[in-house]
Amino acid sequence: GLTFAGTAPLFGATPTPSGILRQYEHDSWRVRDGLPSDHILAIARTPDGYLWVGTDDGLVRFDGVRFTRLQDLSKTPIQPGVVGALLAGRDGSLWIGTHPGQLYRWKNGTVSTHGPAGGFRNGVRAICESVDGSLWIGTSGAGIFRLRRGAYESFTNRDGLPDNDVLALQPGTEGSLWIATRSGLARWRNGALTPYTRRDGLPSDKTFSLGGDGQGNLWVGTVGGGLARWRDGKFERYGQRPGDPSEPLTAIAAEADGTLWIGTKGGGLTRFSREGFEIGLARDVLESDTILSICRDDERSVWVGTRGGGLHRFKPKIFATYDRDDGLPTNMVSAVLQDTAGDIWVGTRGNGKGDEGGLARLRNGTWKTYGTRQGLPANRVASLFQDRDGVLWVGTAGGGLAKFDRGRLITVLGADQERGNNGVLAIGQDREGALWFGTGRGALYRFQNGRPIPIMFSEDPNPHRIFSLLAGRDGSLWIGTSRGLFRRKKDQVTAFTQDDGLPSNAVLSLHEDARGILWIGTRGGLGRLESGRISAFTTRSGLCGDVIFQILEDSSESLWLSGRNGVCRVQKRDLASLKPGGKVHVTHYGAAAGIPNGTCSGGSQPAGWRDREGRLWFATEAGVTFIDPRIEAPRAPPSVRIENVLADQRPLNLKHVRLEPGTRLLSIQYTALSLLDPQSLRFRYRLQGFDRDWVDAGSRRTAEYMNLPPGSYQFRVAAGNGDGTWNESPLRLALTVSPHFYQTFWFASLCAAAAIGLAWALHRMRLRQLRHRFDAVLQERARLARDVHDTLAQGFTAILLHLESVSATLSSSPEVARHHVDRVRQTARHSLAEARRAVWDLRRRSSKEGGLATALSDFVAGTTPPSKTSIQVRSRGTIRPIPDAVEEELERLGQEAITNALHHADASTIRVGIAYEREAIRLTVSDDGRGFDPTLAPLARGHFGLLGMRERTQRVHGRLTLRSRSGRGTVVSIRVPLDSEIQRLRLALKSRQPIGDRTHDQTRANSRSAG
Repeated sequence: GLTFAGTAPLFGATPTPSGILRQYEHDSWRVRDGLPSDHILAIARTPDGYLWVGTDDGLVRFDGVRFTRLQDLSKTPIQPGVVGALLAGRDGSLWIGTHPGQLYRWKNGTVSTHGPAGGFRNGVRAICESVDGSLWIGTSGAGIFRLRRGAYESFTNRDGLPDNDVLALQPGTEGSLWIATRSGLARWRNGALTPYTRRDGLPSDKTFSLGGDGQGNLWVGTVGGGLARWRDGKFERYGQRPGDPSEPLTAIAAEADGTLWIGTKGGGLTRFSREGFEIGLARDVLESDTILSICRDDERSVWVGTRGGGLHRFKPKIFATYDRDDGLPTNMVSAVLQDTAGDIWVGTRGNGKGDEGGLARLRNGTWKTYGTRQGLPANRVASLFQDRDGVLWVGTAGGGLAKFDRGRLITVLGADQERGNNGVLAIGQDREGALWFGTGRGALYRFQNGRPIPIMFSEDPNPHRIFSLLAGRDGSLWIGTSRGLFRRKKDQVTAFTQDDGLPSNAVLSLHEDARGILWIGTRGGLGRLESGRISAFTTRSGLCGDVIFQILEDSSESLWLSGRNGVCRVQKRDLASLKPGGKVHVTHYGAAAGIPNGTCSGGSQPAGWRDREGRLWFATEAGVTFIDPRIEAPRAPPSVRIENVLADQRPLNLKHVRLEPGTRLLSIQYTALSLLDPQSLRFRYRLQGFDRDWVDAGSRRTAEYMNLPPGSYQFRVAAGNGDGTWNESPLRLALTVSPHFYQTFWFASLCAAAAIGLAWALHRMRLRQLRHRFDAVLQERARLARDVHDTLAQGFTAILLHLESVSATLSSSPEVARHHVDRVRQTARHSLAEARRAVWDLRRRSSKEGGLATALSDFVAGTTPPSKTSIQVRSRGTIRPIPDAVEEELERLGQEAITNALHHADASTIRVGIAYEREAIRLTVSDDGRGFDPTLAPLARGHFGLLGMRERTQRVHGRLTLRSRSGRGTVVSIRVPLDSEIQRLRLALKSRQPIGDRTHDQTRANSRSAG
């Protein structure tokens, strides 16, 4: 049965085959869960909290959730192969023995190889550390080795070993060492080996396993001799009865109270305690009959390695339970109490269908039951109470009230007296010693002078079901009913209901603490009454349930509340300091903690009890369960460890976490080492510099970030227990994300400088554009000046010539004068049109065949008086189209040259020649007039003809040649190339129009299209 250190055994001496599983929770892991193999040869837990599991296919580390291979943890390539021995050193290192004989040491994330020059022949089977810090290595066929101060010594049968085939090592008292071999046992002490065989009392020379129980005893597992204990210089033999474990005994591990866990070959797992051997667990539970290794950790868990059945863990259930299989008359428990003698009394309720029920007493590990045959009024026990005289009172449902006095049950209130009051649900005793009884029909009795006297405590005609009674320290009697809480003191009654702050009017349980504060359990939550003021706490405040059957207080001033959802533990100080709307930290215990069906029972008194050892007992519908709150004290949250940091699935150095530029995925794997209950752990993390607040990760143990910006960050992670207690100092990890070159400061500075330079260049370009625009305006003004000169001025010159002819011929030849007047009118219209065209910059396309020649002929015909000057226009070569811009400029140049000859040369003949050459067009205007010296001809004020002709020639990329001498006429020659460059020139000329003329340009284009 289950035992507690320093207490008497609680279970009987004949446990059932399911005893281990009923007292312990069982978990298992196989290859499908991450193990490399189901053959578990060695188990060890290092001080940092990790569990290491050696298999025939390597070594793995376990954090309670996931397994990680050694080769994935170490930077040094290593394939340990068959791992047959493990030792967790006191300095935090892990020693690893393999087959064939290699010895490795894991410490601070690094694996190193150890061993003498010749190695360990055939393999390492056992490793042990003695008190002086020496490391002992037991080998297969090569004796033992001692590593001390970096040097190895070997010891074999020549030095006193019974056999060189060493199977187990175990440190003893006073610095000794025990060695198990195939031919006997040996003890190393004070530098000498002493052998022990059957002649010395050992039951068998074939010793297979060793174990120490922490009390100075050595336990020896043998082949053919069972289990032996070395104590006070002699061997004691165990296992001589039928049902004892089969042999050989392959592994032994001891609990603090001396309970042994024994592994066998072919017989499964056996537990040995003060009551003897328990029938072992075999293939139906462990999936294997052969146990290869056992390890007990500091969390009271026992780890078992099997051959082919994987890894198993047995941890004590937080709550242990007695039920019908242990001796209770039925599983439906209604009340529990410990009397002054230390016996546990349990009231049960039978169902009338073969489940009798009744009263049960636990004394010295044995249950005894009492029913109607023993004098109980009814087998449906509702309430229990022991008065100050030591008399046990038993209230039943429908059968009245009885007392257990001097070993006999005596009925005090029979069923006929109860008159259908639905059972005695609560019993109490006031300060004066008077007993009080409350029934299910609302009747309250005071037992006086050997008979019950009904007491009225409420004027409400409806019955009040009385669930609980409590005598207060101030002499008050508190009455918990279905219609509220009543306080009776000196015949004065005060009522408290929901209107006064109670969570519910159905008051099921009452508890007064040392400060006089009354705690009230109701069907709607927990109430706290202090100085006449009631505070209410419900599930909204963080409680596990609103129905509270029983309130118990432990030595740490924690309240334990039983209800339909199991048991809830909460600190009183947390409830007292809870602010409105806040939530209190609680610990919930349900089916996973060992409470049968995860629910308690209540509605009568007492539904729970704190015994003299401090254990807390609770009534359930599947037995009576109990817990030692000292063992289950609130645990500090485990420390957090960062196991791995991956950048795009590549592991990084945890000492200097630096991510390369362009890293897409950052994965941080963390864990908290609590093998006892890893599923209840909760995590939260925050990446400072990126996360605005903490991220609630739940039970997830990996944090991932995508495409982190370059910079420095600090990752913080904290763990919390299931009761909401978190690490006060989260683990911190600094990391840096390196930038691309274009994300660096110097690149940003360079870009800023380039931007400034570009802005300056754009500014300069803008200035040039403005300058060019200004130049274009000036050019436009010059164009307008040329066009006005070439149109209006030439037209006025022609008009002047005609008017002079009119003046000369008006009197002598009116017909001639009329002809000149007509020509003046035509010339005026033509000049007006030309002026308008110049203003709007309209380009004229010659509509006559001959192009430029026709245009100049029309100009001559409209300008020259026929009687004075002969003007001849001739062209040679093949006439072909030329760009409008070139044709227009040549026409203007020809008009200017002809006008200059008519106006200034006083010529009799003017010849205009147009020559279409292969790659150019040439315009020549010659006269036989007076001529002039071009180098001496100044620009007369108001005359721009020659200057304008040069500008027009430059616009078409032509060349102007002027030849003249005084008295010998003038020749003006203009040559303009005709190729693709001229076409581009035409487009360039159009594009250089001022912005302000674009609307006029579009209007001219539309006018031209319309024309």
